[in-house]
Amino acid sequence: MSKVHPSAILTGDIQISKGAEIGPYCVLDGTIGPITIGAGTRLMHQVSMQGPLTIGERNRIYPASSIGYPPQDLGFDPDKAGAGCVIGDDNTFRESVSIHSAKMELPTRIGDKNYLMANSHIAHDCLVGSKCIFANNVSLGGHVEIGDGVIFGGVSIQPQLRGLRGGTDIVVATPGRLLDVMAHNALPLSSVRTLVLDEADRMLDQGFADEVQAILGHIPLPCQ
Repeated sequence: MSKVHPSAILTGDIQISKGAEIGPYCVLDGTIGPITIGAGTRLMHQVSMQGPLTIGERNRIYPASSIGYPPQDLGFDPDKAGAGCVIGDDNTFRESVSIHSAKMELPTRIGDKNYLMANSHIAHDCLVGSKCIFANNVSLGGHVEIGDGVIFGGVSIQPQLRGLRGGTDIVVATPGRLLDVMAHNALPLSSVRTLVLDEADRMLDQGFADEVQAILGHIPLPCQ
């Protein structure tokens, strides 16, 4: 059974599948085009959506994200439905992610098991594959096509390498960036005492088991 918080606002043609959750103060506008939310997808709170929009199963969408709204184009009629957006399964959209509706005949499309960090933006008519990672503040312009397994880093690695020259007590990194730093011999893990895998289940579900295993292979035992 789906769960819809009483403070959420739902208007128009909206279909919510079994096990989906619509959190507090979410706004779903299905008046211009229909919205379909797949089974197990969770909208945390204060998520805004406009149809036409189809979202698959087991997606996790964090607060202040905005999906399906018109392109940032003065020549586009915001009251026109357009082709909308289609989003696959098992994606994670962190805080303030925005994804715009298509202008052309085919929808803006995102595949499966992608991880979009905070403030990422995907513009109209983009095609994004599966198992991609978008770092904080990464933005795609309109009509960009991205294949599978692409990683977009938010910053150059060089300042991070320089910052590690004197050693460090705590490091926070995505698996891909940590392996990049290790490849530059800037961060040996032989002295690590504690390793924290945040949202490890999601990383494994999204196909990053090899990267996690590669990191674990450099951690000395015993380790917390």
